[in-house]
Amino acid sequence: MPQAESTHGPVRLADHAGRWLVLFSHLADFTPVCTTEFVAFTEPADEFAARNTALLGNSVDSVHSHLAWTRAIEEKLGVRVPLPITADLDTRVLRAYGVLHPNTSNTAAVRAVFVIDPEQTVRAVLVLPGRNSASLSGGV
Repeated sequence: MPQAESTHGPVRLADHAGRWLVLFSHLADFTPVCTTEFVAFTEPADEFAARNTALLGNSVDSVHSHLAWTRAIEEKLGVRVPLPITADLDTRVLRAYGVLHPNTSNTAAVRAVFVIDPEQTVRAVLVLPGRNSASLSGGV
């Protein structure tokens, strides 16, 4: 994974050597499905950490957008998002993992989850076709 800026500072795959990593791409901040996914990942975050596993979200939105979105999640849903979210504005991470949606713009990601082992080998990939780009107006 190329270096990317995140809500917790710069992130590289090498930063996670020696532990498992669950890297997942989401489509866009402030969308209902992505919000639900992040809330679902935050609930077992301590359990993942206890199992030497880091969680890392990724999308083409900016760090500023990610921060506003996670604040809105905390404010409206009472859930603090403890995991870093990378800003992949130039799609380097999406391209490196092959998860740009082939039938839309060059910044549209497919929903994907990668399980990467402590030696930085991808052990499992879940790719969900389709794209829900509806935004949650007035909500998170």
